[in-house]
Amino acid sequence: MSKSILLESGTNEVEIIEFYVGQQSFGINVAKVRQIIQFDETCLTEIPNSKSEIKGTYSIRGEIIGLIDLAVTLGKEQKEHIERPLILVTEFNNTVTGFLIDGVNRIHRISWDNLSSMDNIFSGESSSSIGTITIDNKEVLILDLEKILSEINPSHSVNANFNAKEISSQSKKNNSEIKLYFAEDSTFIREAMTKNLHDAGFNSLTVFTNGLDAWENLQELKEKTISEGSSINNYINLMVSDIEMPNMDGLTLCKQIKDDNILKTVPVLLFSSLVTDQMRKKAKSVGADDCVAKPDTKILIDLISQLAN
Repeated sequence: MSKSILLESGTNEVEIIEFYVGQQSFGINVAKVRQIIQFDETCLTEIPNSKSEIKGTYSIRGEIIGLIDLAVTLGKEQKEHIERPLILVTEFNNTVTGFLIDGVNRIHRISWDNLSSMDNIFSGESSSSIGTITIDNKEVLILDLEKILSEINPSHSVNANFNAKEISSQSKKNNSEIKLYFAEDSTFIREAMTKNLHDAGFNSLTVFTNGLDAWENLQELKEKTISEGSSINNYINLMVSDIEMPNMDGLTLCKQIKDDNILKTVPVLLFSSLVTDQMRKKAKSVGADDCVAKPDTKILIDLISQLAN
C-alpha cells in the first residue's frame, strides 16, 4: 500500500483503514499498513509452545514475518469459519508484522477531534484501543497496535533498551532542572514512559493524554508569561509528543506551537511508531526539532537532554 495517502501535515486529520474481526469493526492508521494479502496456509509455519495469539511465522516472497491472530488477541470468538481470511501487513516501531483478520471494509478520512479517547471512557484502564469513532452509524475501535505487540513481544516495549542505571548521577541532576511536557494517548506507553523519564531524573514532568490538553495548558502558560512579562522557558523547556492522538495529533500540536510568536522557542520532539523518511519530512514541515522512533527510549532521553540545555 502506497504511503502517498498520508495527509498534509498539521491538519489534524488521518486516514484509517477499517477492517473487521468477527462482528466488530476496527481501524488503524493507513500509514502503518504496508499491504493487505490473502492468507495462504502453505506459507505459515507454526511455532510449538508459542503464545496462543501467535499464529506462527509467515513467508511473503521470501521475507519471514511474525503472524498474530487478532481474533485470539482481542478475545473475539469466531462463530463461523472464514473462507478467505486476510493478513494486514503492518510496519511500525521499525518492525514488520502480520495480523490475521477476517476482512477489510474501506479507508476513511477522519479528524482526530472526532475520536473519543478510551481514557475518557474507561479512566485509568489500559485498553487495546486508543479510542472509538462512529462511522456510517457504527462504532469503529482504533487499535493500539503498539500495546498489543509489546505485550506479545516485550522486546518491542519502550522499556526494552532503557536502563536507568546507565545514566550518571550528574546527568540525572541536569535532567532534574528540565521542565518537560509529555503528551501520549496510550495509557500503556504513557505510564511506562512516565516511569522511565522519572528514573532518568526528569522530575519536573507534566503529562497529558492528548495534544489538545497540552495545547490548552500551553495557552495558559503563554497568558501567564505575558501578564508577568517573563519568558515561557521559565515554565517549559521542551515538549515531547506522540503523533497519533485523539482531539489533536502531535503534528498539529507542533505546528501550532511553532506558529505562535511566544511558544515557538520551545523545542518539540515527536516520539512515534510512525517515524519513516516521509514522516521526518512531515515533522520538519511543521517545525519539529527532531523525531524519534518508538520504542527507542534511550535515544529520546539523550535528545531531550541535548535540546533542553
